[in-house]
Amino acid sequence: MATVNYNFKGEVLLVTGASSGIGRLVSQLFAENGGSVICVGRHPRRTTETVEFINKNLKGVAVPIIGDVADPSTFDSAIEAANTLGGLNFAFNCAGAEGPLTPIHDTSQPSFIEMMNTKLLGCFLGMKAQIAAMRASGGVIVNMVGTFGHIGYPYMGAYCAAAHGVLGLTRTAALEEGINNIRVNAVCPGAVDTELLVRMMGGDRDAGLAIGDSTALGRVATAEDVAGAVMYLLSDAASYVSGSSIMLDGGT
Repeated sequence: MATVNYNFKGEVLLVTGASSGIGRLVSQLFAENGGSVICVGRHPRRTTETVEFINKNLKGVAVPIIGDVADPSTFDSAIEAANTLGGLNFAFNCAGAEGPLTPIHDTSQPSFIEMMNTKLLGCFLGMKAQIAAMRASGGVIVNMVGTFGHIGYPYMGAYCAAAHGVLGLTRTAALEEGINNIRVNAVCPGAVDTELLVRMMGGDRDAGLAIGDSTALGRVATAEDVAGAVMYLLSDAASYVSGSSIMLDGGT
């Protein structure tokens, strides 16, 4: 299979959820293609690992921001760091959590709020800061939604509600900010072979991978599958794509 190469030399990307999985991979790919990365994560050790890999192994430029995406000050720090590198051009809001795996009537208010804070409020606060930073010169924002942003699913009410909200923010921001040359899109993968899927399946990775049996391609997505879609949306190849959501469901 052919490898797609992009040129992000001199550009700056902000990634939330950069400490692992898809967020980490997109951070690495962006750096491999010449860009600098602001890596936002709430896990100090894992976020630092992402940054050190980029700076040492890829000879790139990455800066860690340790903080909670539900705290506006996290994004204040991230934008400040981006400005020291020339200003923010791109953002990938990938922070998320598996949330409570319970029917709605058994879902506690604190666990529901925690899910909203991480996925929905975190995306809102991120976009609020990112749009303000991009308005002068334009930019691109990609949000992680997931297929649950389009459907309902048993025992995943909190996650579905948050994902639907992120998709609504994505479409609305695209309409509001197109005049400022800011494109806003979403990626909507189904099951992805990451640590998050394993946690959602109670630690049973094989059970997570078995979800892929119901897809046309006969497998779940890899982090590389999703990262490839994100890189495309960030690039000039998608210069006329905004307000869209790319479904990565393997043909379900």
